[in-house]
Amino acid sequence: MASATQPTAQPAGVDISTLTAAQLGGLKKQLDDELEQLTTSFGRLRAAQVKFRECIGSMKDGLVPYMAPGPAAAAAKSAKTAAGGDTIVPANDKHPKPKEVLIPLTTSLYVPAQLASPETVIVDVGTGYYVEKTTPDAIAFYGTKIGELAVNLKSLEGMVQDKSNTLRVVEDILRQKMLSESQNAAAAAAAAAAPASAATSVAVSAAS
Repeated sequence: MASATQPTAQPAGVDISTLTAAQLGGLKKQLDDELEQLTTSFGRLRAAQVKFRECIGSMKDGLVPYMAPGPAAAAAKSAKTAAGGDTIVPANDKHPKPKEVLIPLTTSLYVPAQLASPETVIVDVGTGYYVEKTTPDAIAFYGTKIGELAVNLKSLEGMVQDKSNTLRVVEDILRQKMLSESQNAAAAAAAAAAPASAATSVAVSAAS
């Protein structure tokens, strides 16, 4: 199952308002990269959750209706054998015969087939391993996975929000630093130009 860890944006206890514009620019780039990684992880976990829900839906719609009659039918059959009478199967314990399904050979090529047994399925449990499970166990397995992903998604969502808030603060401070440096540079240039202008005026007056 996919998981995500929160990278450290800055050393603990550092006041970002004391950083230079260059340092803030580097921090902003780091936060941008980390936020992109977290967002990608969030999207992958969400996609996995959707896929697991689709697996459950496919089993409930395509397998469960065609499973063998349950315990009530088995008990009725035993009663018939003991009494020598006809079997009465409860209406909710009857199941239709398996119908044909289409098996994909490629993304655009399918062949008709019938399920050999709707009672069991092969489940991908991750890292290249597959396990045979009963259909109810497989549904429960995917249900557990969906619950685990929901917890991870909630945690990851909080991390994305925190990282976005930090990035917003860094961008605001960086903007203020750059504006301040621009104003200071303009003031310094004006101050440096003032003596030269005064000297030029004196020289012109002397020549006159």
